[in-house]
Amino acid sequence: RLAPDCGLLVAELWPEDVASDQASDVAHRAVNGLGDGYLVFQVGRYPAWRLVPHLAEQLREIHRETGLAILLLPLGQAPGHEDVVPLERISVLLGDLPVTVLSSPHVIDIVFAISNAGLFVGSSLHGNLTALAYGVPHVGFGARVTKLDQVLRTWDATCPDGTVLPDRIAAAALAATRLDRDTLAAARARTTAAARKTIKDVAAILG
Repeated sequence: RLAPDCGLLVAELWPEDVASDQASDVAHRAVNGLGDGYLVFQVGRYPAWRLVPHLAEQLREIHRETGLAILLLPLGQAPGHEDVVPLERISVLLGDLPVTVLSSPHVIDIVFAISNAGLFVGSSLHGNLTALAYGVPHVGFGARVTKLDQVLRTWDATCPDGTVLPDRIAAAALAATRLDRDTLAAARARTTAAARKTIKDVAAILG
């Protein structure tokens, strides 16, 4: 049978208050410096290929419509991902906006930043799943991120059409911010329950 990624259980391992307690001072300063509301944006080096100026414009439009400050969060740091490369370039292009790059974050800092965000936008599968696990509106994007697209279509009722193309990021982000709390909570509960059941079934087989 199909089973969702066990990363959906992250909110059970680190409830928001625990993640906040364990996050670094650097992460707290970055988040606190963004004011009352912010969006987290992530993109890998290759999904961003030749798209950096366009992605910056999409973020500028989201900020213009929502007023959300922007936290650029590199999730993929290994060779072949290198999120920090495009994110630093985007930071320069958005230098006139409230924007911060949280370089080399620990996994707890990542969880803390996403769980407290008003919106997550990214090409990362686990970034989107972390947002879903904490009930944060989110948008997955990319022209060839097949795994993310299929996971969203299969499991995430808030993203039934899967990922969006880069030129649809702003429109999809604005739609995501209009989702009500009940819709987000229901999606979170369904996926978390499915992931938990899978882990229990695997444990029973191994036992």
